[in-house]
Amino acid sequence: MIMRDTQAVIERTQQILAQSRAFRERCEAGREELKARIELAQVPKGQLHFVFPTKVASRAH
Repeated sequence: MIMRDTQAVIERTQQILAQSRAFRERCEAGREELKARIELAQVPKGQLHFVFPTKVASRAH
């Protein structure tokens, strides 16, 4: 009886650990994807410039 209970606890613990590991891996993958998207979206220093529509540009002169 005790061995059966112990085995059930061990199996359940292994299931929980596997779920936790899978969750951690998904989170890490999500963080890496977000980091890559942020890097792609960043504008290199000195590369940012503004383009105004011609109506706005002509009013400024």
